[in-house]
Amino acid sequence: MGGVTESRKSDGIAAAVEREYADLSPLQVRMATHTEFSERPDDPAGRVMHLLGLPSGRSLVDVGCGTGYFLRLLAENGHRGRLIGVDLSPAAVDEVARIPGVQGVPGNAEQLPLPADGVQLCTALYMLYHVPDPVAALREFARVTEPGGRVAVLVNHHRTTARTMDWVREIAERHGADLADSGLNGVTSDTLPGLMEEVFGEGAVRATRVDNALAIPGPQPLIDFAVAALTFCGVSPSFPGREAVIRDITAEAHAWFSTPGRVWRDPKGYVVCVANVG
Repeated sequence: MGGVTESRKSDGIAAAVEREYADLSPLQVRMATHTEFSERPDDPAGRVMHLLGLPSGRSLVDVGCGTGYFLRLLAENGHRGRLIGVDLSPAAVDEVARIPGVQGVPGNAEQLPLPADGVQLCTALYMLYHVPDPVAALREFARVTEPGGRVAVLVNHHRTTARTMDWVREIAERHGADLADSGLNGVTSDTLPGLMEEVFGEGAVRATRVDNALAIPGPQPLIDFAVAALTFCGVSPSFPGREAVIRDITAEAHAWFSTPGRVWRDPKGYVVCVANVG
């Protein structure tokens, strides 16, 4: 029975992720919100680049490459090594393939379409919590990275931006959404270091934790961010009550900001774990 339950859970995560990333627009909105409305200036991609000594001449695969933001940043900053983006989403692979000098490859993090020791660096940003078997994915990151190389994984804190997500989930549930359909496996900044040490060995992993918050000063950016999170709250583009959910989000956001001077503050953060491959 346990195996059946885990299989259903894995299938549910995979299905939710497929729905979410069929269109990259919501991801782009969420990224833009974090860039513009973080309480303290922060550059997660730049932090990963610094930790890995990038740009450089080393070959790199970015797993779960999404919009291709990280790979585009490397290419535009003069990275000289081979750059590969792997993603399950055809939209993501197409987006990455448009970046000059970057190869887009369709693939699963748990079975990467790369040879053993095929790259010198492997990155996985904001994606490991979407993988049905995160340890299997970490083993794949280790397999495709040559000895002496490094693997960098970034995941969010537990319940990052929980204030917004709880609010959106309450509205979604009001309209009959299935809140269990989140696409998340439970990997957070608290659990990632231990998972990586399990794969790469004790003492092989260095963790850098960053705490921050969203500070949104008006209703429209909050509405945009909330709507961009709907699929992870059981409200897909085809959900029958989607427009009603958006109407409630819009009305409640405007009502909350009707008091002058209010700022919607929502704690967030992440960890970057860099592992040396032996």
